[in-house]
Amino acid sequence: MVKEPDYLFVVNSKRQDVLTEQLDAIDQNYEKEKRDLSTNFGLLHGKRKYLDYKVYPHTGDPENKALILVFFSDRILNLKAEELEMNVLIQNRYQTLPFITEGQNNF
Repeated sequence: MVKEPDYLFVVNSKRQDVLTEQLDAIDQNYEKEKRDLSTNFGLLHGKRKYLDYKVYPHTGDPENKALILVFFSDRILNLKAEELEMNVLIQNRYQTLPFITEGQNNF
């Protein structure tokens, strides 16, 4: 199954390295601090596990512009939702509860 990109950036070709270095730093930060080594669930399958990107030349102006497609793993999205303390609506119970990554709760 092919994952669709979560974001698309159109950048100046001369400055694309700035964005890609920042994306690499984010991936490395989550790799160091958040990685649960016991499971690969929700991780991407390439070199970068939490977020990946692909760079393509812009068809309208390939010498000056580039397209950067960014892919987030399910795990980084879950971790960020928990960090931001997002609430989740439980429809069959008509309740709003805090998002918890591992589904550990005290009901």
